[in-house]
Amino acid sequence: MDGKVVTMTTSRIVKEGSEDQTRRKKEERKKELREMRRLRQGESKELNILASRILQHMEQLKKKHENEKNDMLRKYSVEIETLNKQQKSEVEKLENSQQAERRTKGKQLRQQQDREYRQFKDNQKKEAKSRSAKGKNKEEIRRMKEENLVKQEEQEHRFLTRQNDEIESFMKQAEEQHKQKVFALEHKFLTDKHQKLRGKQE
Repeated sequence: MDGKVVTMTTSRIVKEGSEDQTRRKKEERKKELREMRRLRQGESKELNILASRILQHMEQLKKKHENEKNDMLRKYSVEIETLNKQQKSEVEKLENSQQAERRTKGKQLRQQQDREYRQFKDNQKKEAKSRSAKGKNKEEIRRMKEENLVKQEEQEHRFLTRQNDEIESFMKQAEEQHKQKVFALEHKFLTDKHQKLRGKQE
């Protein structure tokens, strides 16, 4: 100033121990950060272990469920196969029994009809003998025989027709009874299958 050199001196007042305090705070902050990172790493590791255990448990449950489901399906398949075999066997037994019964009753009916037919023919012979040809000429006797023959043939035709109708009626009735019994048996097995299917679904 005014050609003179002026020298300025700046002084800084430093409190005693402030630098040490700042350094300690930094170190403490670093220490806290390291501790937080360590805790986070530990938490992350624990979470990974927990997630792995949960996943493993879920896989075990899934495998257990699949095994139980497969066991149940196998059991159901075996039960249905057993029912099918049982049904087939029962139907075969029923059919054999029905056939044997039809043969027995059919044989009895034919024997009865044979007896009735023999009785019918005997009655026709007796009726023919009861007609006296005494006092009649040959032409009248021939005409009487022809009329009697036609009458007997008509009677026999009606008799045999009635017997055939009886046999047809018997066969239809036996067949209808057979169908009803088979239907009842199949309905029973079908009901059993549905019950087992409902049990499997539950």
